[in-house]
Amino acid sequence: MERSSLPTSSSKVTGRKHCSAIPQKSNTDDVRGTAQCVDPSDLFSTFKPLLLQYLPLRNLHWKSPNRPLRSINTLHVDLIKDGNETTSVPERRHQIPGLRQTPYLKIYLLRCDDNETYKATCRKQIREWIKSTAQQAESKTAASNQEKHDAFEWLIVHVVFPETPAAAQLRKSKEARLGTTDSSDSITNKSKWPGKGSSNVFEKLRADFNGSSKSAVERVAQISVPNAGQQISVEMQEQFHDLVEKLKLTILSSFDLRVSQYEEDIQEKDSQRILPGWNFNTFFVLKEGLARGFENVGLFEDALVVYDELAHGLDIIIHEQLEVKGSDHGGRFLPYSDELKDKIQACLKDTNEGTGDNARPNLDLDADPAVRLQRRDYPLDASRSPFRELILANDISIFDFRLYIFSRQLDLLLRSANARSVADEPSESQAEHSALEEQFLPLADACQRTLDFVTNGTRTLRHDLELALEMNEVMSTDERHFRSSVISNFILSWMYVSSLQVLAQTSSPGLILPSAEAMPSRTISKSSSRFQASNPFKSAIEPSPRTFSRTPSPIKLDLTARSARSGNGLAQPSSTLASRTGAEELAGARAELYLLARAAVQQIGDQHGWTNRWSVPGLAEVQDVALETAHLPNGEAAEKVMCPVINGLQHLDLRSIFHSKKSFNMLFGCLTTFSYRHLLVAKRTNSAEKAIAELAVLKYEAGEYESGASYLGRIASYYSDAQWPALETTFLELYASCMKELGRHGEYVSSLLRLLGQVRRSQQTYPLSSVDRYLAELWLFSENLTSSVSAKFSDFFSIRRLAPYIHHHQDRDGFFISMDLAFIGASVEVPNGLQMTLSSTHESTPSTITLHSHPIKIVNSPIRVELNSNLSIFGWYVIEKLELKIGNILFIENYKDKFSALVDQPKLNHHRSLRFFIYPPFRSLQATACPAHYLHLAQPRSIQIEMRTGWNEIQACTLSMKSGTPGLRLRLHDAKVQATDGLETPSLTGPRESTQAIQVTHCPADSEYQFLIPYTVENADIPVISARLDIEYSTAKGNFLYSSVVAINTILPVSVNVQDLFKENALFSRFTISPATLVPLRLWTYEMQSSEETYSIESHADNEDAMDVFPKQPASLMYKFTRLQPTSVLRNGEPPLALSVRFSCLDEVVLKVIEQHFIASVTAGPVASLAQPLCAHLLSTFRSQWSALDLEVICLCHEIEIWPFEDLGWEAVLKGFDITTSGLAKTWLQEWHQHNVIIPIYSDLGGSDPPSRQIVIPVDIPKPPIVVTASLYVDSRQTEAVKIGEALLADLEISVTRDWAAAESLTEKDVQLQISFEVLAPPDNWTIGGTRKGRLLAQDPVQSMPVILLPQRTGNLLLPSVEVKCYKVETLERDGPSSEGTRVPCEVDLRSLAQSVHVVSGMKETVVEIEVDAEATNHTGSEKRTWLVGSKGRRPL
Repeated sequence: MERSSLPTSSSKVTGRKHCSAIPQKSNTDDVRGTAQCVDPSDLFSTFKPLLLQYLPLRNLHWKSPNRPLRSINTLHVDLIKDGNETTSVPERRHQIPGLRQTPYLKIYLLRCDDNETYKATCRKQIREWIKSTAQQAESKTAASNQEKHDAFEWLIVHVVFPETPAAAQLRKSKEARLGTTDSSDSITNKSKWPGKGSSNVFEKLRADFNGSSKSAVERVAQISVPNAGQQISVEMQEQFHDLVEKLKLTILSSFDLRVSQYEEDIQEKDSQRILPGWNFNTFFVLKEGLARGFENVGLFEDALVVYDELAHGLDIIIHEQLEVKGSDHGGRFLPYSDELKDKIQACLKDTNEGTGDNARPNLDLDADPAVRLQRRDYPLDASRSPFRELILANDISIFDFRLYIFSRQLDLLLRSANARSVADEPSESQAEHSALEEQFLPLADACQRTLDFVTNGTRTLRHDLELALEMNEVMSTDERHFRSSVISNFILSWMYVSSLQVLAQTSSPGLILPSAEAMPSRTISKSSSRFQASNPFKSAIEPSPRTFSRTPSPIKLDLTARSARSGNGLAQPSSTLASRTGAEELAGARAELYLLARAAVQQIGDQHGWTNRWSVPGLAEVQDVALETAHLPNGEAAEKVMCPVINGLQHLDLRSIFHSKKSFNMLFGCLTTFSYRHLLVAKRTNSAEKAIAELAVLKYEAGEYESGASYLGRIASYYSDAQWPALETTFLELYASCMKELGRHGEYVSSLLRLLGQVRRSQQTYPLSSVDRYLAELWLFSENLTSSVSAKFSDFFSIRRLAPYIHHHQDRDGFFISMDLAFIGASVEVPNGLQMTLSSTHESTPSTITLHSHPIKIVNSPIRVELNSNLSIFGWYVIEKLELKIGNILFIENYKDKFSALVDQPKLNHHRSLRFFIYPPFRSLQATACPAHYLHLAQPRSIQIEMRTGWNEIQACTLSMKSGTPGLRLRLHDAKVQATDGLETPSLTGPRESTQAIQVTHCPADSEYQFLIPYTVENADIPVISARLDIEYSTAKGNFLYSSVVAINTILPVSVNVQDLFKENALFSRFTISPATLVPLRLWTYEMQSSEETYSIESHADNEDAMDVFPKQPASLMYKFTRLQPTSVLRNGEPPLALSVRFSCLDEVVLKVIEQHFIASVTAGPVASLAQPLCAHLLSTFRSQWSALDLEVICLCHEIEIWPFEDLGWEAVLKGFDITTSGLAKTWLQEWHQHNVIIPIYSDLGGSDPPSRQIVIPVDIPKPPIVVTASLYVDSRQTEAVKIGEALLADLEISVTRDWAAAESLTEKDVQLQISFEVLAPPDNWTIGGTRKGRLLAQDPVQSMPVILLPQRTGNLLLPSVEVKCYKVETLERDGPSSEGTRVPCEVDLRSLAQSVHVVSGMKETVVEIEVDAEATNHTGSEKRTWLVGSKGRRPL
């Protein structure tokens, strides 16, 4: 077959235009099928406008047997008129079936107004047309398989004009249908033979040309033409809708036949791949026909898959040919194209080098370069060359082959995305195209594919160019450099223009970009795009072999999907666009293309040494050395450096920047800015920050310090967060330089602080001279600041060693901490010294303490610094912050919860975190608080503070307390002080009305003082009160402070209950003393204090021996009070009775014994300096862990069992000392536990008295208004033995005394007291007769009433009791019953309360008979019966 028979770009096509000679439309409106109209009646001009109103076809669904269901949203149909309706000569076709530009449907337009014309002429014409043309579509022979590539369907459309017989037939047929709708039979009784007896032309056409089978395709349709100016009726619309449905079915049917045939041919040709002579180029054209078929009906996804398969197949063919050298199996490929050779040779001869800025005066390098690119400059265009003809002729290079495939893929993606770039040319449905919303995901896929294709294609292009220029080793060095530079420039131009082309084609107004001044958010993810391709610019122009071998994996997208139509073409709000699908992906892919274009620009700048990269300390020594000059000396190598050439730079942008660094910076910054704005939308923080860095350097180099500083400050913070110290240091230097140039001294100082801090943190090699220079400027500029500036302490000072324990002075109170400190610079003077703040790890007082050092000079090498404190406290503390001020700069470091980061080179071998255990020296001032040892319940309570001066000769002392309990009021102005051991009591100074502090003077060493501070509490139920105790004291060696939190138990340890029993002349009181808590007590002395003139006191208890009192075993004291004179004559103001008890709480005694014994032992040992912390830990452990049972055992045994070493938790306190001291203390403690298992109490107090308290309880004697004495007297002869029922004669004697009454109760006049009495006894014991109850006047003489008692049972029966009540009456009737008055209290002394009578039975003898029933014994065992036979009574007693 001759080459002229190939389909050329100038051949006429009737469908989609694919050839290069005709401008190619790539918009969605070209998604169309072709319908050819045969028009013997000249109806095309009438038919086409009517049908176009219902086009394009919508919502088509195609289902192939071996493919899933496909949906075609819109399919345009081209209606063309066939001018050779009767031509039967077939068109000559190529042996390789490609895309046939033939119609999918042939329509026969028929006008037949009556039945006679139809029978005479029309029927015959239609049959001849079907026989000559339409039957080709139904041929099933093997010879017609070739024609299936051009398969089509046919359709007959009957056009009915108004005012014709056909229109009348249509109207009559409608009326007939409407007239029969009332009967259901008219619907079901239709003729089974359509056309038989019908006068309708349309029915005759259906009967003659529709298939007879049920599955036959409807091939006859009818439409009516409306009159001029008449609207289309509903019936006409139904006709057109019916025609549209038949168009869908017929077009999809023919399309399905074509696809099936293509797939069969492709499968057949692919199976012949291994046969000799198989040609991939021929196979490509065949398979591309299938892709273009899919493209014609809008199935872009299927078409794109086909091109992906072809691209992969091409790579396989190339790889096979490379493996077998000289093999051309699969087809021949040119090493390069003639067009490429002509272009590169023209570049070699190019003499138009331009003149820098004057090369293109009107070039706006600040605008988007993609906008300036013209369509004629697009390199990725399938219509640029007749690629399909070259492929069939095996006259194409690999680069052009890949370029053509990618161009087709790019075109499909743009059309599927409804890109505005493919709708630039006017078309019939341009307005509809504009209304469609662009799809971002296909556009993003196009950008990503472009990125992969361009980066991989540069190597192939370089290979072709080198072959075209015949590069070899024979060339001179200058010629080789020149040609190599031209090739590189040519590739840079192609890479630059390709990137700009796709950027222009994928530009969308719906993708709203932020301004260039916007900053990326730190909360967004580092990369949210699905296109997370690595940076393709690592190798500048040529990718690495790994990158070249990477096969781009196509992304499966729903390319046929369309978004809902928008009502207008305006841009959506940013809030809406931010949520559009694919916005981030598109922005990220476009940003990569901008960076690709920028890489080309950067390569041109590298030729001139216009690097835009920032310098990194430590990398400045690395230089690029050309291989051909590596062996030459430095001078000769410099002479060998070649000048850059402009040849090969084909784009005006690149030629404009060649000679001008200013233009280069403008274009480089423009591309960086656009990539940055896209990266912000893509939420790629890292890449956006890198773009900011590029812009910042450009601004700095251009001298734009104001705008450059805004970028540099932000990017420095970013690299700080990203842990890139070297880059952060570089940008901080640039930022500081900008601040200095702008004259902002405050910000310049802050930037220097940050810069030097970063140098310190990064541990990078930085010249000390540079550091000193920056430090000198820091001190200089900071002097003029109006306010202080804060800096991080650890950025300028390093702690080389910090001992994790405290030290004590040898002759004074307080402590100090030592550390080794070094400075970042050479040296610095610190006049105010270093300040350290410690915070408590638990609730202790004070919560924070501050240590200070003397003025110091810190140098670059470590020096020892001591931080002192004059505090005496207990507790665990951690470092909270360090402060150091030099001029107006405050260096501060917060270390809270950061112990591990404190020391640079820790030399700690301890198994603990960096904490400090603070405790006072052994002989320092000490103070304890407890309840006052003397307590009088009628007086305010007090807190007793015991202060021991230790080795301090105190000149002045101020004691202050601050309440820590709500409602607690400390009455410091009523405080008292006294000395012990015979020392002189110090004098109180200061105003007595002051409630803030107690001041004393002249307290010698080793003295002890007691302060009594009264207090009151609003809520008496509070068990424990707390207060902060501060003692400020001054000695010859300085001022010091003791501070602690004291807790006082307000619960009285003693509970006393009293029971009173009144007699006529005496009062008996029982005092029950018991512990108020579970702690046992020891009573040392007890005494009842009274006035001898009032009462005589007698007691049975012996006051010489101490008693142990337990909660369940209280002590009982009985006292007899005898009135020496009547109460009424007692003098006012006489002191009341009071019970004084001196006692000791066992827990206090035990703790005192342990303390004295332990202190005596530890002071005699090697760890005497640790006596206070060790003893405090021992006592607190016992106090918190012992139980009530332990205390009872100690109280009973009078000895203390010391728990083992392991149970006391000594490790908690030992880790607060240094390793040596801790080990020594541990050894001593273990020995002490071994030798002190049992410690006796009371006998091991070293001659001192045990800790005791004295409580004085006021005792009030009750004063009843009357005391009644009642008694039942029975004859003693009758009480020896009384028979049951024998009457006993008794006398009830009642006497009254008012001597116990208060004096004021006796002053009432005309008041008489009446006594009501009643003898009571249980009825089972006694029956009472006689004067059982009655009323008497309260008179002094004894009154007697007889009572008869009858015992009711035997035994010792207590005599009945007497209930007495007392009433106050105004008048009293002697002869009649008295009226009951007001009841008054009284005390009753019933003397016969405990007397009893022995009652016996009245029988002396009784006879009882016991009988055994023998009959009952045989059945149930023995049974006994008892009878009283006789008795004998007693003689009278």
